[in-house]
Amino acid sequence: MYFLYSLLLTLGLCALLPFFLLAALRHGKYLTGLGGRLGGVEPLDTGGRPVIWLHCVSVGEAQAARPLAQALRSRYPSHALVVSTTTLTGQQLA
Repeated sequence: MYFLYSLLLTLGLCALLPFFLLAALRHGKYLTGLGGRLGGVEPLDTGGRPVIWLHCVSVGEAQAARPLAQALRSRYPSHALVVSTTTLTGQQLA
């Protein structure tokens, strides 16, 4: 059963890959931040402070996390607060 599942996923990926590549080249929105999603993120200079990391997928989550970020900032003023997102609009808001 696992083999069949893996086979179907692989065939589905191969069938849809050209579509996703064309969409990425046409619109460019999937290419923005691709290096970061693949681990190519520059190290942050936090000055040796402890880090609190909030990850928000979308704009809605970034907006919902705003009160949490404010509370964390006031409770832990000596910590660096890092917010990451996966969407371009989420990055613009963060």
